[in-house]
Amino acid sequence: MSASGRYGEAADECSRAAALDDGEARTDLLIGLADALARAGDHARAAREAAELAAAANPSFETLYRLAGVFSLCAAAAKDNAALAEAYAARAVELLQRSGLF
Repeated sequence: MSASGRYGEAADECSRAAALDDGEARTDLLIGLADALARAGDHARAAREAAELAAAANPSFETLYRLAGVFSLCAAAAKDNAALAEAYAARAVELLQRSGLF
């Protein structure tokens, strides 16, 4: 759904799927939820979802990398609030640093 620009619907689907999954796919589904929310313009909820995932014990490189992408999308979605956009961008960089990418 997200490829067609229907990010709100994609977020709903990811949320429903994550609620049903208690296995390894849950993290991927929740990252998909955060990504779709950010692309739909709901940067506040996307950032909350991403922050919760980033706070998990020992997130993988891939998780941190993808969450950095979510925070960069949040920064773009918050373009009308420069301070908030900067905070989201800083969080994206922090997650990339945590991942060991640089």
